[in-house]
Amino acid sequence: MSTVSLDRQLVYLHFPKTAGTSYAQHVVPILGNRLPLTGWREAEREDLDQFDFVHGHIYFDQVERLSDKPLMMTMLRHPIERIFSLYRFQKRRPQDPMYETVNSMTFHEFVERRYGTQVYISMLTDTVSGEEEGPKPSRQGRERVELALERLERFEVLGITEYFPYSLLLLSRELNIEPFWQIGTANTAPTPTTRDDLEPETIKLLRQVAGADIEIYDRAVELFKERVRQMIGTPLPE
Repeated sequence: MSTVSLDRQLVYLHFPKTAGTSYAQHVVPILGNRLPLTGWREAEREDLDQFDFVHGHIYFDQVERLSDKPLMMTMLRHPIERIFSLYRFQKRRPQDPMYETVNSMTFHEFVERRYGTQVYISMLTDTVSGEEEGPKPSRQGRERVELALERLERFEVLGITEYFPYSLLLLSRELNIEPFWQIGTANTAPTPTTRDDLEPETIKLLRQVAGADIEIYDRAVELFKERVRQMIGTPLPE
């Protein structure tokens, strides 16, 4: 496989259960000898400027510490499916630290109790609005949502799980590599996860508690579709 030559740092903000692991696994081999860093805990301890490729569950404000503007990438999935998929992922993994707690809950209970709110329910808002974990974020409410909406434009490679082949095509164009439409998968469930598997009252509750993430995701889809339209010359097939 040929490698890509870039004069900019790559930063990939990874959200669990978005096919992001599969997506990033294709990026790493084409970087050749470029130095990678994965994980937000490592990002907290390190000088990010020294790394060619930063990949993991990191906050946007950590990216803002970089000396130069990086090429930013991410992959997003509808929050309802993402949250449900993550719940199922933890229920089938006894080695997961949250297995004992999550395994005793129905999904509705999981959402109703706001279990792991920062980790699951508002992950997109929290990450892209950007503040690192702390006892009390300085940004609150609508300010966080507006900032996250504004920052979406900063992602030059913005993928959408539900449109994965076109996300790969956009990635190929931005990295100036041969287009590809299919890659291997990682951490996938034995059966697909869709909101069709959920009770209407659970979906209603999710729309309430994850409303900010859904709004940001919906705007990301609009932006993604416009970029695909500009690339292929026609609207994205539904």
